[in-house]
Amino acid sequence: MTDARQPTGQDLVCLVCRKEAQDIDHVVNRGMGGSKERDVPENKVPLCRECHELKTLGRIVTRVKTGTFEDGAAWFVYEWRKADSDVLINAPVEVSDRYKCLVLSDGAEAAKSGSIIKSGRGDEGKADLTLPRGLEGDIAPESVAAHTSAPSPSAGEKEEGDETTLDGLRDVAGPGDVDVGSNPKSLPVLTHEQRVAIAQEIKDAEWNRQWIAGDTGNAWIAELGESAEQYLSDFGYVHESLANILRVCAAIPPPYRNGNLRYSHHTVVYDQPPEDRMRWLTECAEEQWSVAEFRRQVKGTKTKAKRWTLEELREKLATFEHEPPRSDEAAMVSAESIVFFLDWIESHAA
Repeated sequence: MTDARQPTGQDLVCLVCRKEAQDIDHVVNRGMGGSKERDVPENKVPLCRECHELKTLGRIVTRVKTGTFEDGAAWFVYEWRKADSDVLINAPVEVSDRYKCLVLSDGAEAAKSGSIIKSGRGDEGKADLTLPRGLEGDIAPESVAAHTSAPSPSAGEKEEGDETTLDGLRDVAGPGDVDVGSNPKSLPVLTHEQRVAIAQEIKDAEWNRQWIAGDTGNAWIAELGESAEQYLSDFGYVHESLANILRVCAAIPPPYRNGNLRYSHHTVVYDQPPEDRMRWLTECAEEQWSVAEFRRQVKGTKTKAKRWTLEELREKLATFEHEPPRSDEAAMVSAESIVFFLDWIESHAA
């Protein structure tokens, strides 16, 4: 779930990939009712749009561990992993008074390039991701977040406060490199309840919603065919709007989207050749065009149609009657027939 407030400032970075953050994510989702108890800084983290989409779709699993030092001060550690991996990446975080969420602590900021990580399987440093790794940490098996694609933990393994995270639709190649065209037969199979929950998350999303809805919808259509309609109808869009979103997302995969522009900017050029589309999006971001201005630049200005009243048309007809015909065809036009036609229009206009 995304907060209604978008973060600003280049000093706020994504806790997963360390790129500039653009969304605020609730680590434990607020649920259908928008739980206020979970809408607290300790449960909110900055993510870039690509990583937030991966988390929303269940391709990465996240959690926050907390405790207290001897002096009573609280400490927090943000952890994440691939949906199909037990390798955890962790980083110490702290509550930001400015952003009202968890941000990298000073120690984590100094180690952006990552260091040794350990998994519950004992695979020290064996991360199969081309992603930044967190600070050195000794992660016990029971600290791995519960996930629907992993073996179900026993009652003793699942700590209080853990929340089952939804399965991913496809493998994670890395933030910003989401393969929408993955073979659906190789994807983890989601249950009906999981798809319903994802659809609700999409409906409640306040930022980046169209991209998530389109990518998810296209993946489910490829996997389920017509059966996907029962879930797509819960995304919160009318049929025509969702059809357009699916079309745009299919035409512009994630690697070719411009994160500095709105979804609406992309709709202007989705039907352009790929090379032209990339050029237009880059220029639009540099010039900071509005959607309306971008459309004028790409599509051009249409000639405004002249609208005539019936009185104006009768005046033009009077002038037309006194002009010599410009062609044999024009000479065959009867002014009386035109008058009759205008009278007919007027009688049917009421």
